[in-house]
Amino acid sequence: MKLTKYITLTVCLSALCFIIVAQSQTSGPIFQLSKSYPSIKIDEVINQFSQQLVKANILNPDELKQPSSIYNTLEEVYLDLSPTEFNIPKVIDKAALSEVLSSEDVLNASKPEQAKLALFTYYQLVSENYRNFTFHLQEERLIQYQNRDLPINSLESVIFEEIQKRSENCVTVNNAKLTITADEYTDIEFVNFIMTKLREMGIRQVGFGRNNN
Repeated sequence: MKLTKYITLTVCLSALCFIIVAQSQTSGPIFQLSKSYPSIKIDEVINQFSQQLVKANILNPDELKQPSSIYNTLEEVYLDLSPTEFNIPKVIDKAALSEVLSSEDVLNASKPEQAKLALFTYYQLVSENYRNFTFHLQEERLIQYQNRDLPINSLESVIFEEIQKRSENCVTVNNAKLTITADEYTDIEFVNFIMTKLREMGIRQVGFGRNNN
């Protein structure tokens, strides 16, 4: 009789453990991400991204387990990271991630889940760097792109050419982000002329900042 009760208890505990594990695999932020991004192997890209961050001396293995360390460190550097160098193939749509973040109680997720979610958040943000193009306006009314001078009449063709080069990374005229920087004494009329020209080309996101160095 005692043996029967012991066996029954063992079976019940085993079944309970199985149910808990099964539930953990079919719920939570990472599971929701997998559903939202069916073409992406979420755990695989997070692991690869983690390894590359360690290799680049941006995070150490212990920090990869700490969601706050991930957020604090990557927030400072993600805009400077190249998606190509981190083997991110294309721009990852942010809408699905935002939906997961707003629909899941992330703070109640386990610490490992929170760490993974933080890493994928910045994986997505780094992917958006494909969309970024920076042009510099000099005081002499010259335009520079990637340290080379551009004639004004070639600006449009160069921009479309650069966007086309990144089309395989899911960059288009509609989602490209152009930033214009300028020397401290660059004529504001010249700046306005260039920014107007960019908007006339259909570039929706154009930003501007002075370079005071």
